[in-house]
Amino acid sequence: MRKSSLWIYAGLVLVLAFDIWTNHSPEAKAFYDKLLDPIDAIKLSLIWSILFFIGLVIWYRDRLSLKEDEKDELKNQMRSRMEMLVMANQELSEYRMHALLLGLFQRFVSIQPFVLGVQLYEYTIVNKSGYGTVKLNYFDGYVRELVDVNAAQQLYYSYPLDVMREYQDALETLYEEDNTEQIYPDKLIDFCNKYQRGLSLKPNRTISEEDAIIYAFVSLGIDILSAALYNPVGSFIDPDKIKLLRTKKRTGFLQSILANSPYTFSHHGLNGKADRQYIGSPFHFNDRQYLYVIVLDQEILDESNSQDMMTDITDGFESRLQKCLESVYNGNRKGDDEHGS
Repeated sequence: MRKSSLWIYAGLVLVLAFDIWTNHSPEAKAFYDKLLDPIDAIKLSLIWSILFFIGLVIWYRDRLSLKEDEKDELKNQMRSRMEMLVMANQELSEYRMHALLLGLFQRFVSIQPFVLGVQLYEYTIVNKSGYGTVKLNYFDGYVRELVDVNAAQQLYYSYPLDVMREYQDALETLYEEDNTEQIYPDKLIDFCNKYQRGLSLKPNRTISEEDAIIYAFVSLGIDILSAALYNPVGSFIDPDKIKLLRTKKRTGFLQSILANSPYTFSHHGLNGKADRQYIGSPFHFNDRQYLYVIVLDQEILDESNSQDMMTDITDGFESRLQKCLESVYNGNRKGDDEHGS
């Protein structure tokens, strides 16, 4: 019951008490006879009628209020149940996605002799205080048996936002809008030369992770120029310094995100993974950002048509991945056909 109703009931009780007092108290008789005698004939019927009517109104209002409270409670319960259903569906969808992707990775690795494994990362990008930061978290993956492929559980890449803006501006002007035949490489060439010059002038002892990330932008720009011009574009940075830059930070994952399309990069270490090839590409699903990485045996480089083979591997994987994600979205149990068609 609401506080307003309680106060009204309390007031009615006081009125009733006053009425009883004036009817039965000797001290009130003189006061009552002198002031209220003219309406004495009607006092009981009038007061009790008013009390009854007011009580009825209050009871009716309380019943309406109770009904509204019940409706609100029912709405809250329904909202809570809907939220629980949505959460359960999201968890089921993520579980289904894990299961279907793992099955896809296993089948794809089994039918591709040069594919050692497939890794999937979820990533976010945050811009703050003049720097952008890419954070990658390992999501899922599958590796062929007896193969050493270490998946980084978490990676961070921070870069100056002005470098990113210069890179994006240079990339946007490379092609005329809706025309990939006419090339305008000047801005991208200027971008690469500007930061190559800065890196070339830095003493080796001062090379840092940030320099390695700057070089990631430069080397990606050089790769894009080479593909656009159908002609290899070289770097004028000293090869020993390039080796040093590559040891400071593994940047292939970052370059794959920046390329925004399938990008091939190599492992430059001195261990058994040297020259191992990777193909990485970002994609979005359910408002989340992911990066897939296909791990290839270095022996693929000995094939005469290695580039065509890597293109076929990429196209085949993306076709299967698309079917898998559609299955997750539609709630089907099978992600792609088992024969890989």
